[in-house]
Amino acid sequence: MARLTKSPSWITASGRDPWANTSSCPKKTVVKLADNVSYEEGALIEPVANGIYAVRRANITPESTVAIIGCGPIGLGDLIGAQLYGPKLIVAADVSEINLKMAREFGCKNVVDSSKQDLEEVISELTDGVGVDMVFLGFGNEAVLEQACRIVRRGGTVHQHALMLDGVGFPYRIHQQHELSFKAYNMYKYEEFELICDEIARGRISGLERMVTHRYPIEEFKQAMEMADKRPEPVVKVMLDLRRL
Repeated sequence: MARLTKSPSWITASGRDPWANTSSCPKKTVVKLADNVSYEEGALIEPVANGIYAVRRANITPESTVAIIGCGPIGLGDLIGAQLYGPKLIVAADVSEINLKMAREFGCKNVVDSSKQDLEEVISELTDGVGVDMVFLGFGNEAVLEQACRIVRRGGTVHQHALMLDGVGFPYRIHQQHELSFKAYNMYKYEEFELICDEIARGRISGLERMVTHRYPIEEFKQAMEMADKRPEPVVKVMLDLRRL
């Protein structure tokens, strides 16, 4: 039997078969969906929670300027979370057209295709040459890390919660010269699920279903997994409909 358990700080999954027919978990780890929150919205709380976990610890204010690099599910979580705090500027960058489209649909007014535009120039123009206060990395590699350090202002912060392999180079010279802070995050806590569920119920977070680019009935489980894994076409989120189980 698959089990969902909660350590003192983290929600964790354990068990040999995550696709078991039944699961058990302590009652205290369950977040009850409000009557006006759909199961589909509930299923999308998890990817958004990754972004909101970082955003809640970033001290965003109405005077903050924010950049997000990578607008897949994690970056969209950053965007959705940052909007709750009303910063005066949010810039979202990606190279994938479907991700850029998603960022626009979720209300970002400054969307940059960094395969066609110079992100440093765009940020410089929007901030009068100062740079943004903080950058969130929804995608990460060596080039993106350096880019993030170049677009953040002196004394600013780079927030990293994209998955990166060991051995990725870090721009120590820029980091030191500009006296930057670097914060890393892993997963989320129970409180993020509660907060997101509440904000959906209140209408402050809406339209999460836009993230689902592909839907499959449970009978097409194999096709759904292949789409999510191999991505033969642009994908943001794949959803299985289990309602007939």
